[in-house]
Amino acid sequence: MVDKCTIRFFASELVNKDLGEIYHHGKDWETGKPVPIMKLNNDFDNSFLAVAVNPNGKIKITGSLRKWYLGGRSIKDLSPKTFSLAINKLAIKLGVAPGKILNARIYGFEFGKNIRLDSSPALVLPCLLKRNRLKKNTYGNNIETVDFVGENYSLSLYDKVKEMNENGTINKVFAKKINILRYEVRIKKTSALYNKIGDVRTVYDIKKYWNRLVNVWYNEFKKIELLGAIIPITQEVNLWRAKDFRQYLMLIGIVNITPEFAISIIDNLGKCYPSSKTALRKEIKKITQQHSTLSNNTTAFLNALDNAYNCSLIPKL
Repeated sequence: MVDKCTIRFFASELVNKDLGEIYHHGKDWETGKPVPIMKLNNDFDNSFLAVAVNPNGKIKITGSLRKWYLGGRSIKDLSPKTFSLAINKLAIKLGVAPGKILNARIYGFEFGKNIRLDSSPALVLPCLLKRNRLKKNTYGNNIETVDFVGENYSLSLYDKVKEMNENGTINKVFAKKINILRYEVRIKKTSALYNKIGDVRTVYDIKKYWNRLVNVWYNEFKKIELLGAIIPITQEVNLWRAKDFRQYLMLIGIVNITPEFAISIIDNLGKCYPSSKTALRKEIKKITQQHSTLSNNTTAFLNALDNAYNCSLIPKL
């Protein structure tokens, strides 16, 4: 579940120690002075964590722990077991006790999961309508990413295969055979979790509250308003044309009186040419099929989400 994170801890023994290639300089989070940022490589691909050590021995580590441990080409997620193994590997690479990493203060992190689908995520993402108290942002010509952004945390859903294709981290033949929607909860301030889980301050707290984090991940999605039982506005109104509004009004009417009754009305229109009746029937069929397809995609995704949720929980003894 855990992906990107930022952690800090004290380890004076790492001052002046060569941990890897210095690839740029950042600002010391205490003094504001320049501090070298080193690449802590994972030894088997180009994935790395960024490590900064200030003169006082305070360490800051940022990056994707998932990619660093499993590899940038992996579509797997960290389980409780592999999360612990990743922490142990990180401790060995740094030359510190694993307890130092577990007790490290965590300042922000992401937890998410790759959800396997039978169809393209492009058929699911337009079904995500809104989330109260979070601002919706969409990216890409065909809505390839949907974010719901708040002050302390946000939700992000996107086409994982497309992202990996663009980054060159997936085999193009394999990419054509698989559909993955990535869903992440991104915590900017750990205080955002206080009322949902408890006081998440350290890396150890992630292990301690693993199932609670999984529940937050699942329940936050359930608060998103989806295309389904409601009559939706499927895109931002300021992008609509007159044609889009007419189709929306027609959809409301069709759903309320049922497509069958709408067709029966058309059949009995007294002052309508047969060709006009045929055109109306085709239009009703097209609109109802589009609505049905999106609703079916939503249902299929919810089933996949339920499966991912159940697979992520630590079983109770």
